[in-house]
Amino acid sequence: MAYLPVPVDDNGWKLTDLASEPIPARITLTETFSAVRFAADIKGLAILVSSGTLVMKGTSPGNVISLNNAAVVNNGDGTVTVGATGHLLTDGDEFVIPVGQSTNYAGTHTVLAAGDANSLVFTHAFTAETIASGAYAFGYVYPQFATGTVLAIPVCKKDPAALNTNGTPYGLQTVFNGKALSGTCTLECLTWR
Repeated sequence: MAYLPVPVDDNGWKLTDLASEPIPARITLTETFSAVRFAADIKGLAILVSSGTLVMKGTSPGNVISLNNAAVVNNGDGTVTVGATGHLLTDGDEFVIPVGQSTNYAGTHTVLAAGDANSLVFTHAFTAETIASGAYAFGYVYPQFATGTVLAIPVCKKDPAALNTNGTPYGLQTVFNGKALSGTCTLECLTWR
């Protein structure tokens, strides 16, 4: 199958938004989150999880978690517990307590296995504090995709700051952050412009 050339304007500049150039890529992820990046000028993205399990998170936390108006509990093992009724996070998920929501515990934390549906257990040196009424955190919820799953992202954000006016290639944008649940995970990707 032959593809039409990318159209150009009167000055010879490529009009990539009018093209349909497919670009295949293979990405192997390990057990550490890393940014999965593609050209800023792509129109869409399809991903096949060809091996392993993909754990994906967005580029920013979006799940709002209400923190309980209660004292932070010292677990005595270098971890603390903060009440958060119905938080929806699971072991290994990250959450952020913004500055101003806690005097001593603002920052990014990882949910440990000791947590439950109503409390967040995380590693932190204990300092006595009662979380104020109305305090909140933001959480990453990590969906998991098994081998054989196909994901389609119909339109990726164009980043105008990444567009070069001097004819050099477009920059990159982070589409999502991903990792393997265990071992490695291989993604077969197809982007198009």
